[in-house]
Amino acid sequence: MTFNKTTASALREQNSFRILDLLYRKGVMTRTALSKELNLSLPTVLRVTQPYMNDLLSIRGKDKSVGGRRAERIFFNYSSRKIAGIQIERDFFIIVISTLNRTPLIVEKVLFNCKSPSDLSKKITDKLLDYAKGNQFSPTDLEALTIAVAGVINEEAHSIADDFPLEWKNIFYDNFFGPDFRDSFPNCEVVFENDANALAVGEYTDRKMTDESLIALYFGRGIGAGVMINGKLYKGDHGQAGEIGRWVPIFNGKDETFESYFEHSEPSKKIQVVLSVLSDLVMLFDPSKIILAGNVEDLYDGIIQNLKMISRVNIEKSIKKDLAVVNGALAISAKEFIKKVSYKNYDRKYGFYTEV
Repeated sequence: MTFNKTTASALREQNSFRILDLLYRKGVMTRTALSKELNLSLPTVLRVTQPYMNDLLSIRGKDKSVGGRRAERIFFNYSSRKIAGIQIERDFFIIVISTLNRTPLIVEKVLFNCKSPSDLSKKITDKLLDYAKGNQFSPTDLEALTIAVAGVINEEAHSIADDFPLEWKNIFYDNFFGPDFRDSFPNCEVVFENDANALAVGEYTDRKMTDESLIALYFGRGIGAGVMINGKLYKGDHGQAGEIGRWVPIFNGKDETFESYFEHSEPSKKIQVVLSVLSDLVMLFDPSKIILAGNVEDLYDGIIQNLKMISRVNIEKSIKKDLAVVNGALAISAKEFIKKVSYKNYDRKYGFYTEV
């Protein structure tokens, strides 16, 4: 009996997530359309959607009909809650507050020495409180915050960004923020992710990709790659997948990492080494798209002109430009919110992103 109850409860929560996630992505659908696309019964769709009516969901008008009754149109109310994304580099952070569909309400780049996590967490908390006091959003409406950091996040070792360039020590997701943050934003889930991984999620989401693979390269103080394989973010067993800056290829007989070689090389050499690394990534993961973001403007044309080396994939610059990483952080926050409202036993106050 216990097993059956548990199984039925888990199935209801899974159906809730599937329905809300599809409505979130589509914006508006009828219950009949939801039923057909997800292969769920109409009573199941009705049971799932009803508790969210006049809040997260609303009915506005009816669909066109070819005969019979016109179906009601269910809208996802993107403005009903707020989410946030933050990109952290060594000497600045970018913070964005948005509606659930990632429409920015607040965007600010803050010059700050981010190598001290205690000072940084206090600065972020103060910034969010300033926005709230200015009536730009209500603290209780902030549902999810994703922090995209430059560096490795290793859940097994309980460490966040303890490597170049932030070099944080003894910081994990449960001790980054203090009580002031949790008291001020009681409904806010916090997720940490690597910046290149967040970039990959955002680009994948923006392109409405489903089963394809994508690689996103971010050029900041370091160089990292985010890898989406068939709709899932691939991070490896220790969170270090995509840390291409640590590769030790042989350039002119020198034993040094890709990152260090890239930093001191001439532009023409940089283009060559990027193409070489891209070629290796294509051979490893066979993606349909490669996205470049960050400090890549001076290299992009040269890379495109030499595409014959990797002609099987499309290479593009992120259209989000300076907000490319934080856009991905917002995409992760939106997904976390859907998970939170769908799963009653969702109690992960801080954690890591795993899939789209």
